[in-house]
Amino acid sequence: MDIVWYGDSIYANRSHANLDRGIVLGLHELGHNVRVTNISDLQHFDPGRDDHKLIESFIRKTFESDYNVFKFPAVHLMKKGPKFNCLIHSNGQYTITRHESDIINAHPVTHFWLPTPDCAAEVDKQISIPVVGLGVDSGIDPAMFNPDIEPHDYGLADDMFKFIIACDGALPTKGRPGGGCRGTDIAINAFISEFSSRDNVCLIVKIAGNYKPVNKYITRRTFFKRNAPRIIKDYGKDPLHVTATKWRAADCMLSPIRDCRWEGCCIAALACGTPLIATDCGGPKMYGKEGVYFVPYNIADGDFYTSRGYTPIGREYWTEPSLENFALKMREVYENRESAKEFGMKGSQNIIANWKWTDQAQRIVDFFEGKLP
Repeated sequence: MDIVWYGDSIYANRSHANLDRGIVLGLHELGHNVRVTNISDLQHFDPGRDDHKLIESFIRKTFESDYNVFKFPAVHLMKKGPKFNCLIHSNGQYTITRHESDIINAHPVTHFWLPTPDCAAEVDKQISIPVVGLGVDSGIDPAMFNPDIEPHDYGLADDMFKFIIACDGALPTKGRPGGGCRGTDIAINAFISEFSSRDNVCLIVKIAGNYKPVNKYITRRTFFKRNAPRIIKDYGKDPLHVTATKWRAADCMLSPIRDCRWEGCCIAALACGTPLIATDCGGPKMYGKEGVYFVPYNIADGDFYTSRGYTPIGREYWTEPSLENFALKMREVYENRESAKEFGMKGSQNIIANWKWTDQAQRIVDFFEGKLP
């Protein structure tokens, strides 16, 4: 099979770039002819990566192939000339904007897939071509993410139970109510309401984006609480191999997502043997057959696009997990840490067996060949 992959940046240290790089290498490993046209410039090129020479050999300025795959969300670049027939949307929102819809409907797209069926079911109502929730977003490299790696040393007692959440710095605010898609505020509030300094537990907030709003939020929530539990803030973006050690160091990851995002950090943590508490939607619902404790959600009005000045198509809404139920599930896992550890190891076996990059690449090939619905 001949495939041209239009990625938004092969070399950048971002989740979208991880998707591009992993899928391209996975397709190559399966024996398919893959050529990459990098839409972004190469200023993010990282010569320290082991795979950069292989990726570099794929780059071509060509638009002729069996399948030209264009990587959303750089939809505005679709008007600049590349001819494509396949579109991948790596965001987890329930809707798209009017502008995006017009551009997509104006192109001869034959394959359009999103990270989860929940996303696809809603977006399918908004554009004129069939949409599939294929579950193709991030995968894992089992050599990097596995239970045998050495955990990061946070300087904590071995018997202290460690929750962890990946935070991009976005929180709901008066000026930006659409922030907080990852539900960081839910995790912080659930932790503070359920635990105290008398519990041998801490919450690690791994902040990869703007840390100031999160710092202020944690300070406000803990300042007047007597015997507040311990919260550790871990700043900065780490290389993937360092991130893996931090997921391995935790006893449980939290993912109270408000949309249907894939959450690549969660699939990576599961691969490391760390169990997950997550909203019952999105990516965790697909890959979390083992190792995931699910929390039900209610539908609440969302404002991801309107709060940013865009015009959405269809209703915007959130999958809002119950703070009380999330807190109770955290307590349950804390009180039953040994069974949670065993559950996490089952999750690791499932991820490593079914969600490697080659598995994700094969899902794309099967989809092209009509072997998937």
